Amino acid sequence: GVVLPRDRRGDGGRGPLTLNTMVLGLVPKLGGMAVVATLQFALRRRQRRNAVLASVLLSAPLAGPHLVLEPVCAVYVLRQLLRWAGHPAARQLALLDRACPLLLDYLRTILRARGLRRRGEADGTDKSKEIAALWEERHEVGAAELHSILEDLGGFYLKVGQVFGIKQDLLPACYTRRLRTLFDQCKADEASYVA
Repeated sequence: GVVLPRDRRGDGGRGPLTLNTMVLGLVPKLGGMAVVATLQFALRRRQRRNAVLASVLLSAPLAGPHLVLEPVCAVYVLRQLLRWAGHPAARQLALLDRACPLLLDYLRTILRARGLRRRGEADGTDKSKEIAALWEERHEVGAAELHSILEDLGGFYLKVGQVFGIKQDLLPACYTRRLRTLFDQCKADEASYVA
């Protein structure tokens, strides 16, 4: 179980440690949790691990590991509580956690494409093939990541992916090609879950 120090329980350490006192103990850390959640959206998994590892290695009193680890632990505990309670917000957080980096990658691609176009205009060269290749690569990676997200989340999200898999007029071809596999190549649910 999770053990919080008596002064962090939210009740001044007077009462027993319950789910309510744990949640109340996390409330003062919401500012730190917001920062951590924002960083999680902005950084990829490997970068997040490296950031946490770097914070652990820091030992100065002002920049010690507690500044990063406490909010990270609080976010983790809050997510686990939501997941264990079967709260719908847990799936929404999982979607945001994986979709925001994908959207940030598209934003980065937009900026790179603009930079290439400007360089081409300045040099007097045609960069349209490079820009098209850049977008094709981004769409391939994005389609694979979106497929993985929708397949892992299942249910409603899987159905949305199936609908978009037939919308060839709406999405790039690599997306529809990849999302069409959600019709017949999905992970099967266990028989005990279905029954």
